[in-house]
Amino acid sequence: MAEQSEAEALFDFETAAPGATADALGMDATRLGGGVALSMRHDPTQFWSKALGFGFQEPATADLVDEVCDFYRSRSTPVAVLQFAPSALPDGWADIHVRANIQPGSTWVKLARELNASADDAEVRLDPALRVAPVEPGQAASWAATMLRGFGMPEEHLSDMVASLVGRPSWHPYGVWHGDQIVAAATMRVRLGFTVQYERRNWVFRP
Repeated sequence: MAEQSEAEALFDFETAAPGATADALGMDATRLGGGVALSMRHDPTQFWSKALGFGFQEPATADLVDEVCDFYRSRSTPVAVLQFAPSALPDGWADIHVRANIQPGSTWVKLARELNASADDAEVRLDPALRVAPVEPGQAASWAATMLRGFGMPEEHLSDMVASLVGRPSWHPYGVWHGDQIVAAATMRVRLGFTVQYERRNWVFRP
């Protein structure tokens, strides 16, 4: 499932952070109930503390939700997002989320395409002044800074976490260059062996 692919990517992303960065941001992570829970106690963006990937390897339950909430309480996480595909919500969710003080958040729908589709079929062409290429280790810092600025996130500490993906197995970071300057950034973690079924509602937990 794409949900599990995202869960594994974020788990690898955050647990790969350099030790000093993880300490400064108060990072921790755990696996439970077939999914993952990620905590960043000092997250300046309220983005990185999230729990996801539940309801596919085993059913999501009220007890699992309690475990997730207990994890965040024990780490003094100020706010976390629980990401559930609608089909994976626990039975009795209407009562569970009220009891646990979990509030509705945003809804995300992600798109997929056939792997054999060609970029040559795209209607929009890349500006000839731009160049797309893999990111080399010496370009990691500027690539990470570009990505964070694009998402409106501060660079302190987070830049080191993002830059650590360059050269990490299974990750494929790319940049768009205008001359010698990186003007856009993206990355992808390749994981084979899942099927696409992706719609998700985010739920916000405040301990």
